[in-house]
Amino acid sequence: MPEVEDEEELTDNPEEESSELPEDLRLELTALCRKFSTRELKDRRYELRRARQKRFFWRGIQHLVWNNDSQAMVTMPMGATTPAGGGGTDQPSFQRAFNIYTPYGRAFCATFTGNQPATRFEPSDPTEDIDIRAAACANKFRKIYEKWNPPKLMQQEMGRLFWTDDRVVLWTRWEQDGERFGYNKDGNEKGQAVTTCHGVLEHKCPITISDVHNFVYQKISIDLDIATLKEKYPDIADQITDGSQGTMDDAFARNARIATAEGTTLLSEGGDALAHLSSLDYFWLRPAAYTMLDDQYRDQLREQYPRGIRLAFVGDVFAEAIAGSMDDELRVFHATAGDGQNRNGLGDWIVPVQEELNNLMNMTQEYFEYGIGEELSDNQIWDSDADQDRRAVPGGRQTVVRPSGTPLADCFYTRTGTEPPELLIRFIEYLQGPLAQFLSSQQAAIYGESDKHNETAKGIALLRNQALGLVGLVWMPFTQGWAEVVHQAVKATSAAKVGKISTLVPVQGRKGSTEQVDIDTEDLKGNILSTPETDENFPESWTEKSNKLMGLLSDSEKNPALASIMQLPANQQLLKMAFGLDELEVPGQAANDKQLAEIDDLLLTGPTVDPQTGQPTSTIPIDPDFDDHAAELEAGKRWVVDPEQGQKIKRENPAGFMNVRLHLLLHKQVVDQAQAQQQQQAMALKHGAPAPVDPEAQAAKQLLVKDAADAIQQLDTIGHIPPAYTGGTVTGQVSALKEILDAGVKVSTNG
Repeated sequence: MPEVEDEEELTDNPEEESSELPEDLRLELTALCRKFSTRELKDRRYELRRARQKRFFWRGIQHLVWNNDSQAMVTMPMGATTPAGGGGTDQPSFQRAFNIYTPYGRAFCATFTGNQPATRFEPSDPTEDIDIRAAACANKFRKIYEKWNPPKLMQQEMGRLFWTDDRVVLWTRWEQDGERFGYNKDGNEKGQAVTTCHGVLEHKCPITISDVHNFVYQKISIDLDIATLKEKYPDIADQITDGSQGTMDDAFARNARIATAEGTTLLSEGGDALAHLSSLDYFWLRPAAYTMLDDQYRDQLREQYPRGIRLAFVGDVFAEAIAGSMDDELRVFHATAGDGQNRNGLGDWIVPVQEELNNLMNMTQEYFEYGIGEELSDNQIWDSDADQDRRAVPGGRQTVVRPSGTPLADCFYTRTGTEPPELLIRFIEYLQGPLAQFLSSQQAAIYGESDKHNETAKGIALLRNQALGLVGLVWMPFTQGWAEVVHQAVKATSAAKVGKISTLVPVQGRKGSTEQVDIDTEDLKGNILSTPETDENFPESWTEKSNKLMGLLSDSEKNPALASIMQLPANQQLLKMAFGLDELEVPGQAANDKQLAEIDDLLLTGPTVDPQTGQPTSTIPIDPDFDDHAAELEAGKRWVVDPEQGQKIKRENPAGFMNVRLHLLLHKQVVDQAQAQQQQQAMALKHGAPAPVDPEAQAAKQLLVKDAADAIQQLDTIGHIPPAYTGGTVTGQVSALKEILDAGVKVSTNG
């Protein structure tokens, strides 16, 4: 396929327009959002303190003390005194962090990102053409969305926040950004559906309510440079000042966000970051929130924003109001099941283990540093004052006066040093090993480690599967939620009304390969459902899948049925990926991919009518000369009989299925003709009869003979006929050429 330029044609301006609200209504909404900001203030500060502490732990900053005066977590140099609640707390001499909190969290992230979630769209009503078309278009759009929002990167960030915060919210919306997405031919900025990830420090919601559908409000805060905010909101640029913030609760959360982002040693000092940054607060309000306003404002908002409103504030300055439902833009995830919204992160139970481990490891270090035995000497032979002035060098020499009759060794004595107890060492090993693994659900079997009862390969695999089953407690709800996020992206793109989108996307599993995806956002207007494509209990890494494929390939040598399965182009493509050889060519894979791509396009509409015959025909013709008809027909057959593909589409989209069927019948017609001709040739050779003459080959032969005779006649006229082997006549020359052509046609026919 020729290279296609990444192009998007915008047929409408998809920019979200901020509604102009009367000044009095703006003031009412500002006051309402301020009330929501100060709700559950004590509970909010408690969850902020917990999340901030664990994010510091992730950074390796783990000797923390809460300072009531500065309302911040602080750490001081070793041996210093930190004021805590008005008193003084002497810190131990050693405050080194022996971080196991982050490695265990990274191990979880590695397992969590081992597999990419897949989403499938289905029509809400399988009898409605608009729903069928929307589902087919959404399945193609998913590839475009994942190009700009790589799921693996999102999983990595979500895994970190699952470990530290527990609560994670994904915000999906349409964004116009020429610097990120480019510009169209008219110079307008292109846009895409964008999803961003936020944790507890950035997200505020009703803490005591478990069901997000009962949330009256949600809030996301982002700290940006004031120059960025002034460019984003030029109408209020003169009101945006350094360090703009809202309520006192906003300042508390803001300090936590900036401190963890900076990773400073003195955590209470925000420094210059507090000056040049301003907080951008987004509020989502359900229509139920309107009941807290006077009747006149309530009615106006219900008429203008019937499904909800999204508000933006820079500090306490009203910036914009946009129609937006939190159900269409926000999706809240939790790492653990529980009550309310302030739940334990996956790494919470490691925090006390980490603190105790740090204390014991520092204590052990003190044993080594201060437990070295002192050396005593006789003051009559050793000048202590001179020893202070002596320069210590390797292999140095010192003179002493040895008392007569006394061995020099008897003049010195070294006290016995202090060693850490063996019980302390064993307890440290227990803390950082078995206990931490049990509390974090990160069993050693995940890393391939065995135990004394299971040292065989199968035993280790069984232990690993059991350990991964615990990860499934996070994986299963995540895949459900991710399907909703991709659905939100479909809604945002449909509402943007950008018309046709044509772009190149990477082909999964084929390094460096791309395919062109074309959609029309008008086709996304329909009622569709999104579901995870798999119901795995835990994510399986590609390495594990590769090992299984290699095992199947080895077993196929002795199993003909398995060998036939491994011959399928799709399975051979998996083997190519398992080998890690992108240069390896798989027979029939190109034709297989071509046919599946054509099926996606055929499902978008029903058959057309042939104007010559009046019969229905496929909207995509075949190429009789260059298509690999047999391979494409086989790919189509597998699709048709697949219960989750062809058979399901047959029920839900009969017109699209008929379009695919007619296309495959064209391939079948060519294949049947070739097979019939081969059978005729085989029968002719078997009975000794002359092979049937191909009409096209016979016509071509006659045309060549005629052209040769004409050419020879012209050459003879001018006297340039080679006489050899022809008898020197035109008739002989033509006869010789005819014999050559007959022989060539015979060879081509028999071959």
